[in-house]
Parts: sequence; C-alpha cells; structure tokens
Amino acid sequence: MKLNSLNLSVSLDFESQVMVVRHKLLNGQIYFFPRDRVDRVRCLLESSRAGVYCLFDDLEEGVIPRVYIGYSDDLKHRLQNHDCLNDVAYWSETAVITASSALTGSEAKFIEGELIRKAKDSKYQVQQNDSNSTIPKETQEDMEYFIDYLTSVFFMLGYNCFIPKKLMLIENTANSIRDTFRIDIGGHIATLVYEQGKPVVLAGSYAGYEKSTSVSHRDRRKGVRDRLIADGTLLKSDDYFIFQTDWYANSLSQASGIILGRESNGSLEWKNSVTGKSFKDWINRYDSSGFPPARE
Repeated sequence: MKLNSLNLSVSLDFESQVMVVRHKLLNGQIYFFPRDRVDRVRCLLESSRAGVYCLFDDLEEGVIPRVYIGYSDDLKHRLQNHDCLNDVAYWSETAVITASSALTGSEAKFIEGELIRKAKDSKYQVQQNDSNSTIPKETQEDMEYFIDYLTSVFFMLGYNCFIPKKLMLIENTANSIRDTFRIDIGGHIATLVYEQGKPVVLAGSYAGYEKSTSVSHRDRRKGVRDRLIADGTLLKSDDYFIFQTDWYANSLSQASGIILGRESNGSLEWKNSVTGKSFKDWINRYDSSGFPPARE
C-alpha cells in the first residue's frame, strides 16, 4: 500500500532528518523525527499550536516497545519540557500531529484519548492512563475520520502501535490470513479481506449508490468515491459501482459505508463468507496466541 493511495504527500529533509506527512484533502500533518531534532521541529511549529505527540523508544527485538502519547495546547513548550526534564527517559523517536487550521484543545485531547485506547489494545506498552474529552457529535465524526488516516500512516511507516494485538497475531497465522468477508446488496456481493493491518475490498466487488441523508457523512463518502472513480478503482455499471482493482480502506466502517452508501458499523456489516458471522464475532473467536479455538 502506498501513501499516495491515501491522498497523502511526503516531504523529507535529509539534513534535519525531519519527515512531514500531509493529507491532501484534510488539513492535518504529522512530523516524524528523532529526539535530537526536537529543537528543529519546534522552529517549524507555530506558537501556542495545539496538537498531539507520540514519544517512542528504540525498537529492539524481544523487547516490548513503549510509547508515551500526550496532547498540549502549546506543542512547542510541551516538547521542550519533556526534552529538558527527561521525564520520558526511553524517548528516541517522535511523531507530532497538528492541523493547518488549528485544533482546539478539546479536539487534541479527544485524538489523544482515542490513540491511547488503540495503543493499549496493541503490543505496545503505553505509559499513561486513559484520557477522555467531550466534543460535539459532528466534530467527533470528523476527528474519528482523521484518526483513521493517522493510524494508516503510522502503520505504513512501521509503527504498529495502533493495530490490535489480536489482529496482528491472527495475520501471522497462515491459515486465517485469507478469511474473506462479504456484504450482500440486493444479490450483488462485495468481498473483503484483511491484509497488513488494513481492510481490503477486492476487485469485482459491488457498491451501491449513496442513500444517506446526513450531509457530513454523504459529502465525506462522496469525496472518497469521486477519488476512486477518478483513479479507475470504481466503475459505474447500471445501478451499481464495480471495483476494478483492490482498494485498501482506512477502516471496516469506511469500506462498508462506501459499499452500502450510508453510515454503518463495519465490524457488524461484514460477514464471514463461510460462517456468516460478523467480523466482530469472528475476531473474538481467537485466543491470545492468534489461533482459533478447537471448537466453536
């Protein structure tokens, strides 16, 4: 999977060792850099800019990786404090998440809380307690969409901190990696597999037209669908769209939303092709070793 498939652009300054990943449609960006370049990045950030940051240790074989996830209304000051106080002693690599139109403190705190929750379900050791923030429902939907993109970028750059540990174990089990899932729309089938921590809608799958009455959701899906049509992934055919190539979605719910043309819970909509059970039920069958139980 390539970064440009997610409408992302990447710039890399080899001298400063700072990489910036920007979303072409959303207004977010992520800075990745070693700890010893923190002063360089602080110069790039605007004063009093709110955002979220992740402090990683060196990944060593056989050692549980650690991450500290935080938010601040003033990223420049917070990063300087962490560096001077050395209060996260293992800190080696850094990711800083901001937005061109500034995030509010409550939005940054919401993103922090969601990333902490996801990280605690991964193989990483998270260094702080849960964080919660209440934001308006419409804003929350936009933030959740943004978080989908963040987790995709982290995964593609080698950070599995937001991929469920159980799912990573399942993917390492050769007999289960190609389990397929289906959505039936009027006798036309969409098929999905999970690969490399991402849901993949397979070529030949069908998708229906938009049915939602929610403007924010409809417009968001329209943007995704328009891009898929423009790049040849989706082709109109009578009353349906047909996928011409495999499509890596950001989440199960994004995939089911495009297929069904409405809001949906992907973990419930996608059904195992053999058992007919939902993705949620399927993944819960697996024990902590990544293998299914001997009996249903």
